[in-house]
Amino acid sequence: MIRLGYDDAAKDATITAYCAAHAIRKVFVLSPAKFRFSCSTPHEIVEWADIIEYRFYYRLLREIDQSTLIVINECLRTQNRHELAYNCIPLFLQQTGHQVVFQYLPLIESPEDFMILFDFDTRSQLPVVVLPHDMSKRMAATVQFNKARGVHQVDLDADVVRSLIEQGVNEAEIAAKLGMDLEAVHRYKQITGVAELFRNTDYSMSWEIIEEPD
Repeated sequence: MIRLGYDDAAKDATITAYCAAHAIRKVFVLSPAKFRFSCSTPHEIVEWADIIEYRFYYRLLREIDQSTLIVINECLRTQNRHELAYNCIPLFLQQTGHQVVFQYLPLIESPEDFMILFDFDTRSQLPVVVLPHDMSKRMAATVQFNKARGVHQVDLDADVVRSLIEQGVNEAEIAAKLGMDLEAVHRYKQITGVAELFRNTDYSMSWEIIEEPD
């Protein structure tokens, strides 16, 4: 159901009642930063700008399940129904049957804008192709598709490399999946600054000690 014109107190009461009625264990609130509101139910806020970032997008796909409530708060940000964040949200919704949509004003300029909210509530956005892949293959496929569309964000490659390594994918496979060389993979590992990414790496000794007879 789409809730229109709710103030912060009404939003909080709605979420509390919904969680109690449906045995909800996790709540994710998708919201632009300036529209954050106080929520008494334990929850995680994912800001609008972060929805499309790999480190949030794939983690949410892993964590959202049938006991999760997704709150879509004031997310009518543009009239473009093909906007990337708009197309990420339905994938989250496919993981659960629980969503609440809050929007104070349902229009930007025309009545057609309301259909974006309708998409969120009914999951009626553009057709979605679900690949029969594990998470590492999905991440690689997303990078490949985004590169083909010319919308890949290079500055997020380090996050992708880190996530794939944490899933047990080796460097050679990462290089092949993401279309980069091994040197680039190694460089992105260094950028993350996480020592455990190197724990299975074999290093040569910096010097050898040679004992010579007197």
